[in-house]
Amino acid sequence: MLLLAGLCLIMSAFYLSQTSQGEYPADLVREFPNLSVQVVDQMEVKDGKVVVDLYYEVLCPDSRSFVLYQLFPAWQGLRDIFTINYVPYGKAGTYNDKDRFRFSCQHGPVECQGNTYHACAAKYIEDEDIKLDYIKCMINDNYNPPRAALRCSREMTVPWSDISTCAKGREGNLLHKLAGDRTHALRPKVTFIPTIELNGEQLYQRDVRRYFSRELCKQYQDPVKPPHCISIV
Repeated sequence: MLLLAGLCLIMSAFYLSQTSQGEYPADLVREFPNLSVQVVDQMEVKDGKVVVDLYYEVLCPDSRSFVLYQLFPAWQGLRDIFTINYVPYGKAGTYNDKDRFRFSCQHGPVECQGNTYHACAAKYIEDEDIKLDYIKCMINDNYNPPRAALRCSREMTVPWSDISTCAKGREGNLLHKLAGDRTHALRPKVTFIPTIELNGEQLYQRDVRRYFSRELCKQYQDPVKPPHCISIV
């Protein structure tokens, strides 16, 4: 466990710095014209909700800890003031391999597979409560991604057939590529995973990771704060 935690602290020796790696095969673009890993953009938010972009990787202990002990508790008390975009990729690289993309993930091929299941789940699960429950369930024990995804699908109502087909096929492969494009486009560039943006800003990441609910409340601009914010800010 300590070894994995240490790997998450490695800066950019492994991480590839290109903004966009690999080219999109034309037939993939035609097959999935509306594919995106982004659920919502700041410009689309009408009710003042904070847009949280979570850049993570499924086998990183720091990513797991953030989801379990920061993001999920915040959602339980503050779900009315924020929305989440899940971007599962992390410190990885993307390469062309004939009609598909090939990935090199920080914690190996299993992590690439797990990232893909997370991306497919984020796309196909429409209910935001169930989506986070499912992400949390998988990341709690993600060392066998297909088994984790299936196990979690039996604990809650999700479109399992869509998720499974996506993760095993070209759609999941492209979703992972899109997550990589978003990750490589981050400015400042990624030096730590998870990286969490609030309304497109990275702010002071150590505080965002450690005191997520507090930082979330600070970014919420409505003068009428929810009770949970009043108690922690």
